[in-house]
Amino acid sequence: MLVEAAARLRASLRDNDLCARLGGDEFVVLLTGPEAGHATAAQRIVDAENVAKRILRCMREPVHIGDRSITRTISIGMAASAHGTDFDTLLRDADVALYRAKDAGRDRLAWYDADAHLEMLERIGIEADLREALHASSLHVHYQPMYTLEDQRLVGAEALARWDHPQRGSVSPAVFIFLAEDAGLIGRLSDAVLTLACAQAAAWSNIPEFRTWVNISPVQFQNAGLADIVLGHLTAAGVAPNRFGIEITETALADHASANRELALLSDAGMAIAIDDFGTGHSSLTRLHTLPIDVLKIDQSFVRGLARPRGRAAVNAIVQLAHALGMETIAEGIETPAELDALHALGSDCGSGYLLGPPGPAASMPVPQ
Repeated sequence: MLVEAAARLRASLRDNDLCARLGGDEFVVLLTGPEAGHATAAQRIVDAENVAKRILRCMREPVHIGDRSITRTISIGMAASAHGTDFDTLLRDADVALYRAKDAGRDRLAWYDADAHLEMLERIGIEADLREALHASSLHVHYQPMYTLEDQRLVGAEALARWDHPQRGSVSPAVFIFLAEDAGLIGRLSDAVLTLACAQAAAWSNIPEFRTWVNISPVQFQNAGLADIVLGHLTAAGVAPNRFGIEITETALADHASANRELALLSDAGMAIAIDDFGTGHSSLTRLHTLPIDVLKIDQSFVRGLARPRGRAAVNAIVQLAHALGMETIAEGIETPAELDALHALGSDCGSGYLLGPPGPAASMPVPQ
């Protein structure tokens, strides 16, 4: 993959440009076209962006390795030199811009500026604080109750990681989970959540037909052994696998072989598996048909669209698809009685949201004591 990436980079550049590999999967490109000294700053920026866009396009093409076709993308950080700029400063600025491109969703380019540098300093600070929080076990878990829509019976709870920072206040999961994935901390974060959620699931073992759910990051499917880790946590807490479930996004299914292997082990042990935010990512009927999926979770963006005919039709299609494949559905983010009634009428099996019950500490869950 690295050799092919290097070849594509070279093919995207001009004769006088320089390309080098810094290490790992990081490359650096120095644009030194013969016209650079005579071009205006605006012309140089346009010229550089054209090269970067050419690199983006060529990197999106599938790479054929053995009998597999693998699609990968590239994030590009860009910085322009000024009079007196030394190489280390230019490289640092480009690196700051690179992380800005990644934070914006990857597979894109981003330019360096002073605000980006401040963002990077903030990011470094949050990452250091997250490492300390994981070391001190100061993260905690809230639980979102789930109910059947037919008779509004409590049948489960979704474990949600929470981080209350002593200075920053409540840090959004969208921030610290993405940071944990990017900084190589997602394994430690997942272990912390699984430990707490499994202990709580053991405490709820007296509730009939009740399941505790935990989200698993797509990053964790890149390495073998995920199933052993999850089942190990359940064994340590004394929780039967059929009392537990994991939620994965459609992105986690991209590596079909790895996902199929790990999900099959979990399913064979009796654990339920749900696709979270179904319809908002990349999936296929082939994967739904071949992988051991038990539940499709209807994203709240679809729930918000129930008032419109096409939105209602979209939810109906998801429900019918799930039932045709022998799966159940859980609708997320239910906030109004109209949404609840519409989902019930369309045949959705279960639901969650502020109308039914907000997330909170385990003690606030409406469970029998």
